[in-house]
Amino acid sequence: MRSEDLALYNEVLNSASVTGYLVGESSKVRALVQACGALLESADGLRENGPRLSAEQFAAVGLNTVQSPAAVSLLDDLIDGLGRDKVDSYVELQTLADRVLRVTAGAAGGTGASLEDLQALGLEGLTPDNIDGNLARIAATADDGHEVDSLAELQALLDIARRRRRPTSQASRTT
Repeated sequence: MRSEDLALYNEVLNSASVTGYLVGESSKVRALVQACGALLESADGLRENGPRLSAEQFAAVGLNTVQSPAAVSLLDDLIDGLGRDKVDSYVELQTLADRVLRVTAGAAGGTGASLEDLQALGLEGLTPDNIDGNLARIAATADDGHEVDSLAELQALLDIARRRRRPTSQASRTT
């Protein structure tokens, strides 16, 4: 454990989501420490090279609502591409988890993500003018979220929409 990471460990321990049940035994404290370590290791700013994070690890750090396979996969993918400074507080982790859960809820037909949520996930090409159509595309995916369980899949949905709009404008420029 690095001394600069102590703040995250302390914030997790002090969060309302981490109850005495979650840390009432030494094995559970060990699971929390290992989960925090894996999370911080994954957040090295490089995509696709960190350890895969699990629902159990998210629960160990108090992100108890990240349980569906789609939410776990999307949050893992998101964290893997971020730097440590974006996940070194419990508030930051909970905010990321909430944004991911809104995406997967939107896929299931519930209240979905906002423009701000999707932009904060690093998705490109979103504007106030096209957000409703993009949210509708997310809502039209499978309810279990497997079509939006990675940033690449989400970006592909947006890119498809842009490609569909672009040919008309390009055709007018070339004629």
